[in-house]
Amino acid sequence: MRLKLQVTIKGRVYYERLSKVLIGLCGISLEKHFTNDNDNVTLTIEGDVFAEDMSLAIQSLNLTFTELLDIYPVWKDGMLGLMQIITILHLDETMRVRKK
Repeated sequence: MRLKLQVTIKGRVYYERLSKVLIGLCGISLEKHFTNDNDNVTLTIEGDVFAEDMSLAIQSLNLTFTELLDIYPVWKDGMLGLMQIITILHLDETMRVRKK
């Protein structure tokens, strides 16, 4: 059984970076739906992803705060791993905005 994950990103800040990495590196299916005011985007993510994919994805995102991550982070397979990436990317984007 394939699982789907639906995530709404407010402000549409980092969805393009996330989309490219998930499609290009993880090989998953991704649909984008924008709100009427074009301020938010809802991503529907479907596919099988593995911990190795998560590790590659994090490395390719060029995060600004990787020094805060564990030296040997434990990435999860499946939707939990996707949520790890989305959460870390959201935190990274928040830190970028606050630095400005």
